[in-house]
Amino acid sequence: MNFSFKKSPSFFAIIIVFIVLVFASFKFNLWKQNRIIVDAPSYYTYLPALFIHHDLSLNFIDQNPAYYKDKIWYYKIENDKKLIKHPLGFSLMVSPFFAVGHLIAKLTNAPPDGYSWPYQNAITIGVWIYLFIGLWYLRKHLLNHFSEKMVAVTTISIVLATNLFWYSSFESIMPHALSFSLFCIANYSFFQWLNTSSKKQLFIFAICFALSVLIRPLAVSVLLYFIIAAISFKNGIKPFLLFLKSNLTPLLLFFFDSFLIGSLQFVYWKYATGKWMYDVYMDEHFIFNSPQILPFYLVFVKAFLFTRLY
Repeated sequence: MNFSFKKSPSFFAIIIVFIVLVFASFKFNLWKQNRIIVDAPSYYTYLPALFIHHDLSLNFIDQNPAYYKDKIWYYKIENDKKLIKHPLGFSLMVSPFFAVGHLIAKLTNAPPDGYSWPYQNAITIGVWIYLFIGLWYLRKHLLNHFSEKMVAVTTISIVLATNLFWYSSFESIMPHALSFSLFCIANYSFFQWLNTSSKKQLFIFAICFALSVLIRPLAVSVLLYFIIAAISFKNGIKPFLLFLKSNLTPLLLFFFDSFLIGSLQFVYWKYATGKWMYDVYMDEHFIFNSPQILPFYLVFVKAFLFTRLY
């Protein structure tokens, strides 16, 4: 297949995205900068804890608390146990690249601690691979509805004109790019299933959707989008329900597969806390009876005026 710009500008757009990502990485020397920052230490903790220290209970932290102060986030819960706050989906998905980083660290005499540059760079490249796959499936889906040029503009814009660019470069060891890619694949597979009743496509959708929830549990709410989209695609609730009825066995497998993947988090909670479910946001809650509308508005106005003046 010829992927020239003339015949396939949408594919060329994906290449442009990665050229910019590579350029930015070298321009700002990201390969030597710490990218395990912001929330990343919590999403990433499972890997060094399991494969370097063989201790998901995190007791190894007590041996050198100063070293791990900014590297590992955890809650101290009942009986002095330690609990990783964020879910394990991100760590699960980048684990093959962590293994590559560990091998490179040993070959290059870099610290085999899970945090040195071989690990971070291998995982960044892994995130790029997932991003490429996600953009490829986004392209395939959009080409069913729009022209090559429109899809090319959309592809470039959705990465380089949004914060997805930041989370694919400066903060590449964050789950955003992976979540984006998983939903791109899930979206394509879901509509293929609606169109063909393919069990393979439903299986791919189940895996991608479950992994996205394992990365961020709130992603389960996106299931509502898929239900609404399916009703629209099938031209009504009744035809949609008839379609579900005709695919009952594959649907049961979908829920089974999704549960198996999602249950990994429950297994960790049981191991770390003794409970199958645990409130990991014990210090963060929505406060619906005290809306901060005026402070929010004032912050918005201040930010708007600042950007206009400077």
